[in-house]
Amino acid sequence: MPRPKSPKTLARIERNAKLFSQARFGCPACMQSRSVKIDRRGKPYISCLPCGAQLFVRKDSGVRRFLDRVQNGAPGASTTTPSRSTNPLLRRAHNG
Repeated sequence: MPRPKSPKTLARIERNAKLFSQARFGCPACMQSRSVKIDRRGKPYISCLPCGAQLFVRKDSGVRRFLDRVQNGAPGASTTTPSRSTNPLLRRAHNG
């Protein structure tokens, strides 16, 4: 039987779920924009099914930096669904 989550973990899950709810980030291997997901401990991650790459952010300082990159427009990152026609990195990835 799984151990119950601590109040700190539950707060982190709730906070990060709100912060990353519409976030997208470029896959480190193919640069296709992927949805940011939250793991069972409340940490953000991305998983790219076409190329198999995964990116997990583990430390709180890393989560803050990752959120900053998502909000401030790192390549392939956004807080809304991007248009492929306006993002040159995504156009390159889809056109070969």
